[in-house]
Amino acid sequence: MAFQIGLPILIFLEKGVIADGILEKGVVGTYMPEFHLDRLIDNYFKSDEWKKLIGKWEGLVRRVPYNKGLPPELYQYELLIKALLKLIQYKAIA
Repeated sequence: MAFQIGLPILIFLEKGVIADGILEKGVVGTYMPEFHLDRLIDNYFKSDEWKKLIGKWEGLVRRVPYNKGLPPELYQYELLIKALLKLIQYKAIA
């Protein structure tokens, strides 16, 4: 539900899990690291990749109070499409 209302989420994907729905690449807009449960994870949490990922997520979380009351980006695209359709209709009439 957090994703549906535009709150930042962080998902860890287990190797072998079918990437469907919210787990599909590109759906949530952030990279989802893939893990093997039979390997130690400590090295990953020390990596530059992790630092960049958690830094990006932290930035999204810190912006939540400022974005409160604003519609999620998903709806902004709908507004853009509506505006473009109106423009096309206007040019067709003129």
